[in-house]
Amino acid sequence: MHEQHRLLVINVGSTSTKVAWFRGNDLLVLETIRYSSEDLARYSSMNEQLPLREKALLEFLKKNGIGLEEVDMIVSRGGLGRPSPAGAY
Repeated sequence: MHEQHRLLVINVGSTSTKVAWFRGNDLLVLETIRYSSEDLARYSSMNEQLPLREKALLEFLKKNGIGLEEVDMIVSRGGLGRPSPAGAY
């Protein structure tokens, strides 16, 4: 039987982070993590927000019983990366 890949999908926005957990084509969990204006006002840049967003992402994984060892691939857009050609890195 063909094993289905487990994907963690992250979409970083200016005031939220959307996170989805897939097994193959099946969406198992979808959540939007929102940050208050007060939380974000403490940071002068997106780069400085990294610990806040990382903590929220790790809480999402824990709450949903997803161990990092279960993740076959992470797909992300937005955030701190510069535009680059599509593909796997």
